[in-house]
Amino acid sequence: AETAAIRANDASEDIAGAVLDCVARTVGKVIENAKERYGISRVIVVGGVGANKQVRQYVGNSAVFASTKLSSDNAVGIALLGGIE
Repeated sequence: AETAAIRANDASEDIAGAVLDCVARTVGKVIENAKERYGISRVIVVGGVGANKQVRQYVGNSAVFASTKLSSDNAVGIALLGGIE
């Protein structure tokens, strides 16, 4: 029973890792598509997704990330958007 529990936990970790990898790749593709579609050269990423290490590694220099301290929620992004509008 203990071995089965360990295997189930390992599978859960693998699934979680695969989901995070998929999210990171998707965010990267969305950024690249937005840059192409709107003819922009820089994208700023803030909020919880921007704090994720895998997203930061995958996206790399395709975007500018707010510090992780400012990325725990969307307050900075909403404030920036409010200032623009």
